[in-house]
This record gives sequence, C-alpha cells and structure tokens, in this order.
Amino acid sequence: MQILQSLQKILLGTVIFLTGALATSSVAELGEAKQHLAGKKDCQFFSPAEWGDSLVTWHGQCQGGKAHGLGVLRAYRKEANTLLFLGTLEQGELSLGVIDGVEGYIAGQFAQGKLLPEVERNVIISAFRNASAAAKAYSQRLKQSGNVRSAEFYLKKAQELERQMD
Repeated sequence: MQILQSLQKILLGTVIFLTGALATSSVAELGEAKQHLAGKKDCQFFSPAEWGDSLVTWHGQCQGGKAHGLGVLRAYRKEANTLLFLGTLEQGELSLGVIDGVEGYIAGQFAQGKLLPEVERNVIISAFRNASAAAKAYSQRLKQSGNVRSAEFYLKKAQELERQMD
C-alpha cells in the first residue's frame, strides 16, 4: 500500500491520491463496508460505502433506471465538507473519475465503489480528463438553468482538475 501511495504521488506531483483517513477507508476498509443503493427510482446509483449516512445526489445522465454516463455525484453531510465524485458512472457504479474530498484527490478507475490499485499514469490522466469534462458539462447545465454562481464553481473545478495533469 505504501509503495502504491508513493508511486501515485510521484506520478502527479502535489496531487494527493491516497493519503489520510478518507483514502485509507476507500481502499482498505471497503471490503468490509457495503455500498447502498440511492437516488430516484428512475436513476439509481450505488453510494460509496465510506460516504455513510450522507445525502448523495447524482447530477448526470441515466440509462435503464441507473445513473450512467458523465456527471457529478455529491455527498452532503451535516457539519462536514461536501464530497464530490466527478466522472463516469456505469450502471450506477463509479467507473472512471476523481473523488474530491477533504484529504485531496483520489483519481483512477473504480469497481464496486473501490479505487482499483492502478498506478499507470495514463489511467490517472484519463480520470482527471473525465472529471474535468463532467464538471464542465454540469457547469453548462447549471448556467442554462440560471444558477450562475454554481456554474462558475464547477467551471473553476474543471480548470483545477485540468491543471492536475500539467
């Protein structure tokens, strides 16, 4: 695990991938914790187990009753920072993207709510590109609906994600 952490830090400089309690639980403890189904009946998704009792919402595409495609998964918690997953869900499961949490970014490919232990640079870069595209798309939808302030937030988030690949 420490080797994986060191390699990922080296790959993208100051971006933090697997540090702190959030990242530890996302990789090490998820084997014990279970994801739970959330969302509207016509667009359900599996909420990451470490997000616990957060109110989780999906802002993206749906297919066959499941969250599917590019979008933003937001976890609201009382008296805590909002967690974000920006990227792609496939049939309601996290697939490729970035979790933006208290400890920094967790980027890569996911399966059953867990970050796969991938250290290839191209997968990490793809995750950041995908996350940036999701933030831009959500920003455009927010702008069209008249929510200019939130649209600006997600546009800045997209730019921030793009800079992680420099």
